[in-house]
Amino acid sequence: AMIPAPSEDLKGKVLDCAIDGYKLNDKVLRHAKVAVGE
Repeated sequence: AMIPAPSEDLKGKVLDCAIDGYKLNDKVLRHAKVAVGE
């Protein structure tokens, strides 16, 4: 999800992780759900 960045240097960076992702033997089982600054 995209959320407004509190400062200019945080644009395009991950600001929050809602749900962690999981890997098993280098295979992604579930991607992380994150909030990115826009």
